[in-house]
Amino acid sequence: MGRSWSVLRGLCTFWLMAIFLTACTISWAGPAGIIADAAFRTPVGRIITGLLAVLLSPFIIYYMIKHAKQVRRTREDLSRLTALHPQYRWLDVKDRAMATFTWVWSAWGKQKMDAAAAYTTSWYMQNQQMLLDDWTDRGVENVCRLNSIKRVEPLFVQHNESNEGKGSRMVVGIAAKVVDYLIDKSTGKILEGSKKVTDLTTIWTFVWEDGAWMLNLIEPQTMEWEYLLLPNELPASLAPEPSASG
Repeated sequence: MGRSWSVLRGLCTFWLMAIFLTACTISWAGPAGIIADAAFRTPVGRIITGLLAVLLSPFIIYYMIKHAKQVRRTREDLSRLTALHPQYRWLDVKDRAMATFTWVWSAWGKQKMDAAAAYTTSWYMQNQQMLLDDWTDRGVENVCRLNSIKRVEPLFVQHNESNEGKGSRMVVGIAAKVVDYLIDKSTGKILEGSKKVTDLTTIWTFVWEDGAWMLNLIEPQTMEWEYLLLPNELPASLAPEPSASG
């Protein structure tokens, strides 16, 4: 039975990754170089997406159930952690994630990542500035604007009991409406993306550092499945009883 479940989970992982990679083609732009490509917003693209949705509907339903369970479980685990460590209070974490999202998008658009230094780790800020500087040297500019934040959901939490929680991790999914495209500065030609407002979901990892949640990584939505398969890591005294349903 265990082997059969592993095979089924592997197949579901493969098909869900195929769905994401097909329906949410990734190009390199925006904060962390991630932007949802506009190709599947064309009439032909919509038809292909619709056909895929029908053919792969069992796997899509499985993903939606898995996603809902993980979000609910992580919210419950955050409530347990909050009793001992107030930095896990979800409303505060959500506010921090939204502020970080806003500041990082603004800093990225200005090509000055130090404007968001209060919200990111030093390593991440320097890493992203190097990418922006490289684009400048190549004559490429990223035009990006945050329209609105639609949703912030907790996906994974890892508490580190040593050093007053330093290095603990919080992973959230953030869905937003954005304008994001790459242009050739010499010709003004759009290389990637679109001037239209588009939906974009990305996975943001925060680490607890110097008494605050600091952004340390941004990943494309395709990476969400990895976190849906991970159990949250809590102190032994707070760990919930194993669930038979998974």
